[in-house]
Amino acid sequence: MPAYELRSAGPDDADVLFGIHWASMGGYLARAFDGYTDEDARAYHRQWLGSGRAQVIVVGGQVAGALDVDWQPDAGFLRTIEIDPAFQGRGIGTAIVRDLLDQCAQRRIPARLYVFP
Repeated sequence: MPAYELRSAGPDDADVLFGIHWASMGGYLARAFDGYTDEDARAYHRQWLGSGRAQVIVVGGQVAGALDVDWQPDAGFLRTIEIDPAFQGRGIGTAIVRDLLDQCAQRRIPARLYVFP
């Protein structure tokens, strides 16, 4: 499994994380939500960064993606996992999901996945 680190996202991460968000999800979002614009995406992204759950995925000292896990008493909700296209296909997302499943098992709560309708 590839090595990765997680750290809390801060204001200095906003631009790079938005770039990853748009590169990994922009096309899908534009198709799924008619009229979805760059400004819509930026507003949502600012709100998400302010949630306190935003984490930066770091691989080899480089920002490789973003993660949002919402820990609730009854479940761990994987709300967002976005991997920079330059880092995709390396098993990073798989490693993160496996670690999340392990953490949920240790806490004796189910893992839940948030998906777009």
